[in-house]
Amino acid sequence: MNAILLRLKNSIDPKILGAADKNQLKQYKYIPISLQKGDLYVAITHSTNRDYVCNILKKSYSQPIKFILVTDDDLNELLGVLFGGAPAGGMGNAMVAATKKPNEKLGEILKEKGVINEVQLVKALWEA
Repeated sequence: MNAILLRLKNSIDPKILGAADKNQLKQYKYIPISLQKGDLYVAITHSTNRDYVCNILKKSYSQPIKFILVTDDDLNELLGVLFGGAPAGGMGNAMVAATKKPNEKLGEILKEKGVINEVQLVKALWEA
């Protein structure tokens, strides 16, 4: 598991995850992560239907939703770790993790993988 996935996994609130329908998470490609500073953080992929996921989550949560964009492989790997079974991501993520430079910053890794752009990185650093 790469550093990004490990950080997401360690941030997951078990109560929030436990309240979610496991089959919906897999089908609609999302994972609710945690409530922080009045926002619900949810991991999604490029192919996730954000509007549909918002409608599902708004039934249980009144907080604004903030999305964390991850690759399909990363989301599938995380789902596999959380709910058992082989991750659908294969070995691609292990290869990315193995080629990382030591002490590389998370923001730079996300930027290199195309998960975020420069503007998003600066905004996230400003808000931190």
